Amino acid sequence: MTTIFYIEDSPVEQRLVQGILSTQYTVVLANDGLEAVQKGEQLKPDLVLTDLNMPGLDGYEVATKLKAAWPDVPIVALTGDSTSEARRRALIAGCDGLLTKPIPPDDLLQAVKKFLSGYRETLPNTPEVAQAKLAYQLRLVNRLEGQILALTQANNELMTIQAITRAVTAAMQLEDIIRIALEQLHKRFSLEGTAVLLYTASDAPLTVGGRHGFPAEYLSRLVRAFPRQHPADVVSAAIHKQESQILLLPAASPFEPLQILAKQMPHLHSLAAFPLLARDRVVGVLHVGTTQNYA
Repeated sequence: MTTIFYIEDSPVEQRLVQGILSTQYTVVLANDGLEAVQKGEQLKPDLVLTDLNMPGLDGYEVATKLKAAWPDVPIVALTGDSTSEARRRALIAGCDGLLTKPIPPDDLLQAVKKFLSGYRETLPNTPEVAQAKLAYQLRLVNRLEGQILALTQANNELMTIQAITRAVTAAMQLEDIIRIALEQLHKRFSLEGTAVLLYTASDAPLTVGGRHGFPAEYLSRLVRAFPRQHPADVVSAAIHKQESQILLLPAASPFEPLQILAKQMPHLHSLAAFPLLARDRVVGVLHVGTTQNYA
């Protein structure tokens, strides 16, 4: 039986179209563009139907990829975008036609039959189309550049972890480990302040194990302000600047350490605290501050 390869990220649309086409054809589904490309390595259908607006690899990019693999297989966009720009871009990307949703069942079956019989839409050889082809190529390059930048950022974060790991394995003193780790965090993530607050004993209050950027007076007041308790209560994960005041949420305000910090580091917008665990035991807090506003 003739095989239709349908690429669609909406389960509702999948069921509707599959229900229509399965009366006459074998329908193979892909939930997104990446899955379509992967399945395409083992599959050569008689016709491809693809949505255009999908996360990750979109329908335009999928059409370009599959047309290179199957130049003789008709690829038809099935989309809710009825603009002339979408049609032109789809044909430039490798589609042989475009159908707009919603489409009556009989019209869909007739269109599929027409494309299976050899029908193809074409674009005129005009300066506008040539310009559109260049624009599509630039779009692909920009997408690739974005992916490379994301991979570069991920690699930088991995390098940060590796640098901290090397510090842990090479340094003999806890103070050295904390200092190098804070320096790496400060450098890689553009943090204005970093500090490690430690529990030196099970019944002891927090102590400042190391700092980078934060004023010593602020951290000293901070650790004295809280008794021994869970780090989530030490500093809120939602401290932020609001109307020129730094507030501690949900704890009561005014809060003396934050008043000190507001005076000495007025450019800070957001603070956060994360528990430090060792074998499932809380041993302290990583406290960071940034100029980014997460309020």
